[in-house]
Amino acid sequence: MIHMDNKLKLVAIYYYISDLYDNVLKYSCQRFSNNNNPGFTDAEIMAIYLYVMTEEKRFKIKEIYEYTKKTFTFLVSKIAWLHCF
Repeated sequence: MIHMDNKLKLVAIYYYISDLYDNVLKYSCQRFSNNNNPGFTDAEIMAIYLYVMTEEKRFKIKEIYEYTKKTFTFLVSKIAWLHCF
């Protein structure tokens, strides 16, 4: 479970990434997936990735995967995003 202060940090990271993605990144990034209706956005994935690295100090893909699987249960079946990084 994520502490309330960390939830606020995650939300702040998401809003920052979402704004950046909408204004800059969407023109230079492309999702490499045959899933045209994913259950999450690119901005959500980037926010979770950055949050786990900065706040949880997990840097290896396997560590990020394990933390995400435990904490963000809605992503358990959608783990292909890890291969984007």
